[in-house]
Amino acid sequence: MEFDVVVTTMVNSEIVMNAVVGAFEGGSTEWIERANLVSADNWPDGKTKLVWWGHESLYEGSFVMEVEYADPESGGKTAKKTIRYPEDFRAGLQKMANNEPDHFHDLVQQNDDAITHDVMMQEIVLGEVVYG
Repeated sequence: MEFDVVVTTMVNSEIVMNAVVGAFEGGSTEWIERANLVSADNWPDGKTKLVWWGHESLYEGSFVMEVEYADPESGGKTAKKTIRYPEDFRAGLQKMANNEPDHFHDLVQQNDDAITHDVMMQEIVLGEVVYG
């Protein structure tokens, strides 16, 4: 006999920001070509030299980004997708928890690395892990 068990885990914005930075600066650079900030409740100020995705305040509100990536369904041709925070991130994290529980555990326990960050971004952007 098997049982379905649902567990709720809180993932704070600091964990998400760290994973986005890790993905955009290493973990997902093989397939994500560019990410542009389209709109934000807390638009990053231009006073610091941080890239937009490295501003903590950004993750305290809603934002929209457009991701250009190598689309596996078209043989790697560039595709674009609009990603909304927090909605699309929440859905991607849920897929990650369901489909890649070891990576999700590493993420929430802050035992994450570039592979963990890439898995998260693949679940958010592609809806599944496609790239090794």
